[in-house]
Amino acid sequence: MKHPAFTRRQLFLGTPRADQAGDQQKLSLLEDERGATGLEYALIAALVGLTLWNGATILGRRTRQSLNCSGRTVRRASRGRSPPRCAG
Repeated sequence: MKHPAFTRRQLFLGTPRADQAGDQQKLSLLEDERGATGLEYALIAALVGLTLWNGATILGRRTRQSLNCSGRTVRRASRGRSPPRCAG
């Protein structure tokens, strides 16, 4: 048994009847999904970009903390002091 293909609008809002939608032009505009795919890809790309930005920010902060701790350790060791306690 073959299932009929439904548009996203039909799945979420139900199938409109011509007498409910007014005229046929309004009905065809509601079923047109040409721009929906581009919008979906743009939202996915924005989410991926936001995730990468967040990951790079976290990695940068941790790298900076580690390098600062290393620098303090070298500086204190060159002056004959004990190494600092670094947050880890």
